[in-house]
Amino acid sequence: MPQETIILQDKPALVPILAIWPTMGIAMACPFIAFAITFGKTLSFFTNIGIAIAITLFALCIIRMLISLVRREVTTFTLTDKRIIFETGILSRDLDAVTLDRVKSVQIEWPPAGRIFNYANVIVFVWTEARKMRNVPRPQKWFQEISQHAK
Repeated sequence: MPQETIILQDKPALVPILAIWPTMGIAMACPFIAFAITFGKTLSFFTNIGIAIAITLFALCIIRMLISLVRREVTTFTLTDKRIIFETGILSRDLDAVTLDRVKSVQIEWPPAGRIFNYANVIVFVWTEARKMRNVPRPQKWFQEISQHAK
């Protein structure tokens, strides 16, 4: 919209992406590595299979992390003095906006790690639906600004 002032603009927090996917890869690979080490001398065929599965699982988690990083880079949350804009899309660009006069309430959903690293899901309730902004950094600031400008 013409003559809009940007109040806040953020991308999703980086911490959940960097913490979750490598950790899951290691957690899924460890039992297979332990099996390979334990039975390595007596069951060499199973040792090779165990190590191959562990490497595959870890590689899949790293690939998933890279996909999440790309999604993060193409996702933007913007709060202006007139609306909230949700932009996302890797191959095609999706733009969704909610005018602030339609906002009924705002809620913050804190994941356990979000309290430590200061990110959360901010849910904006608009008439009959809810719009969720995932992994928003500085969620209290978003909550405060949306609440203030929606009235």
